[in-house]
Amino acid sequence: MSKGCIFVGGVHGSGKTELCKKIQEKIDCVYLSASQLLKWSKKEKNVENVQENQRILKELLKKEMQDDKIYLIDGHFALWNKEYKCEKVPLTFFEDLNIKCILLTVEDYSVIYERLCTRDETNVALKNIEDMSKIESEQAIFISENLKVPLYKIVSTKEIENIFFIQQSGLK
Repeated sequence: MSKGCIFVGGVHGSGKTELCKKIQEKIDCVYLSASQLLKWSKKEKNVENVQENQRILKELLKKEMQDDKIYLIDGHFALWNKEYKCEKVPLTFFEDLNIKCILLTVEDYSVIYERLCTRDETNVALKNIEDMSKIESEQAIFISENLKVPLYKIVSTKEIENIFFIQQSGLK
């Protein structure tokens, strides 16, 4: 499908986009945002049908990705469904994407809350953010182990200066 991709996951507002911009400064890659591919324009962060959403996204990624490029995919390991309950993105979504490494952005819950309130004008309960962060992390570990690819936790985008994992993953 491609030379490979770096999958960047994390809760909405955890710093995925900022991390992707920093990576793009270091390596020649194509940035693909799940939200942009799905043409999400809504501010709400829940999904009507998580399984169908991910099936459509995988088809869009397959159409977009070429064999000769490295991709940086900004997405999720879990999503809020229409009742704001966390649903894990299934392993089948990640298979065949030729993932070389996984990056999980992790941020303080209160920082995420402030970002969502300010940026998206969304008032998601702090407890929902905490629950989602835990499930997102568990699923990232599960996906990493099953695909046998390294997982790197990026604790705060403010701490990112030397993106060492790119050399370790073999993507340059």
